[in-house]
Amino acid sequence: MDIENARRRLNAGPLRVQAHPATHAWLSGDRFGNVTTVGRRKIRVQMDRSGHIRTFRPENLEPVQD
Repeated sequence: MDIENARRRLNAGPLRVQAHPATHAWLSGDRFGNVTTVGRRKIRVQMDRSGHIRTFRPENLEPVQD
C-alpha cells in the first residue's frame, strides 16, 4: 500500500487493513484494523482486537475487502 493511495481511499470511506505477518502486531494477534491517520511516511491503524492505535510503514499493510 502506498501513502497516496491510502489517502484517496480513506477520503472515500473507512479503510480496513491487515498487518503483514512479519510485524509484531500480527504475531500478537492484532491482525486487522481501521486506518485512522495517514501521514507523510507512516499510517496509524486502530486495531480490532486490542483497540490500540499502532503505527505502521505502508509496506507492512494490505487493504482488506469486507
